[in-house]
Amino acid sequence: MAGRAAHLEAVGRSPRGIISIMASTQFRNEVGRIWAEHFGCSPDILSRPGSTFISRQKLASSGAVYITHILAHAFVELGPSLGEEFGQSLLGIAERNPLSASLVSDVVPTDRLVSVDRGLIFHLEPGRLIEHTPQDGIDRRFLEQGDAQALSQLFDACDAGEVDDAFVAVGHEIAVGCLEGERIVSAGSGYRLNRFMDLGVLTHPAHRGRRLAPSVVAALCASASKLGVVAQYRCDVTNPSSRRVAEQRGFTKFWDTESIRLSLA
Repeated sequence: MAGRAAHLEAVGRSPRGIISIMASTQFRNEVGRIWAEHFGCSPDILSRPGSTFISRQKLASSGAVYITHILAHAFVELGPSLGEEFGQSLLGIAERNPLSASLVSDVVPTDRLVSVDRGLIFHLEPGRLIEHTPQDGIDRRFLEQGDAQALSQLFDACDAGEVDDAFVAVGHEIAVGCLEGERIVSAGSGYRLNRFMDLGVLTHPAHRGRRLAPSVVAALCASASKLGVVAQYRCDVTNPSSRRVAEQRGFTKFWDTESIRLSLA
């Protein structure tokens, strides 16, 4: 506790420290505003306990329920059929409380619940990027369409679920790779999602632990900054190494997510 108190005292005496805190608060408010607008709501709703339900036609045949927890509020995205089947029951328990996967499991029959995944959403405040250069013998560069085959070989070496989660593609707005010779041993890319640059990264299993992913993410963030877009990084709560990549590059954890998969009736 003494360390925290000393830090607060130093900030209180330092104009630069005060400015930094104000900037961070402004950034958090701006990120919250963008997310609220994404869900068609006023930012004021974020501080209100409760849930907002959003019907998504694109989820009609998926059986998916996506919950994004932002401050005191939960935004629930689900297909029209699930909304018709469980909407009233869920509204009854989530009108004044943020909906969660545990509350959904109280309403949905056990044999309908297929899976629950929990994730984290990070954002990088401008000026907070911590650069990381690759080690000797590794060439870090932007990837182009001509690198598609080499990237495919990286995919072949990784678990299919990892490839799906990372969603790396040379066709995205920005793509960066770490190469050893002609072989891509780590790669990442970013595309615009909800007014942010959403990043993903994937490293060859035999080359993990060499801090290649941090180098790729740093380059992606620098490119996003030049484009004037805030970087966004998402990972599963069960992947602490991915979380470290974000935090060690200067990202701040903002929101929690829950992805629920139900079997359709």
